[in-house]
Amino acid sequence: MAAGFISEWWPASNRNGGRLHVGKPGRNKSESATVDQKNFFEQIKKQPAAFLIIHYSSENLYDEGLQGLSPRITSIVVMHYDAGQIRSFSLHTIAEQLNISKDQVAANYDAIESRLLTDFYGFVKSTKDKYWVHWQMKSRTFGFEHLEHRYTYLTKNLPTPIPVENRINLVDCLRHKYGDNFAPQVRYAATDICPLIELKIAATSAKSRWAYLKMLGIARKTSNDVSRFQTCRFL
Repeated sequence: MAAGFISEWWPASNRNGGRLHVGKPGRNKSESATVDQKNFFEQIKKQPAAFLIIHYSSENLYDEGLQGLSPRITSIVVMHYDAGQIRSFSLHTIAEQLNISKDQVAANYDAIESRLLTDFYGFVKSTKDKYWVHWQMKSRTFGFEHLEHRYTYLTKNLPTPIPVENRINLVDCLRHKYGDNFAPQVRYAATDICPLIELKIAATSAKSRWAYLKMLGIARKTSNDVSRFQTCRFL
């Protein structure tokens, strides 16, 4: 033992096995709360810095030109919930960074998308142990697996994974709190470069409708009770 150095023993209850649990740093699973649909609203208020909000846009699955390939990623937006700071990754921005002229973008889509996803997964690597709040990103055609697949397909490398246990589906949280009919009809604006979400608000009560709007941010009201949201600011 080096002179002047006192070894300190940490009890088992203060050791951290690597899983993210909201609560006192270093506490194990039995002493801190793992975030899930049941306690999401409580935990995001207690530890806002632990949460990232993600949404992305892609080509439509049935777009002409796909020729059986998976839809291309066109943009990804991530927001740090506590600060409201937004990090965006988009084809047009990457094209400008690579000095690709507008008339050459289509011929270089693979290179542009590859750089977009490489930058995104570099960001993922720098945000270890965060919770990723998303809207129905659960499938191979729209979800984390879709992002991973496109990255692997284009770069021939494996991405830094976002653990399944760190993915929080906001739909499940709202359904658990307000019931199955909080907003039964949902569709995405496939043509938007920035991820603008179109949601038909069909909540069963004024209370749940207001809570839903409050969760998703400031809405720009359009006809037939359809609102388009440009933010992911939840509470």
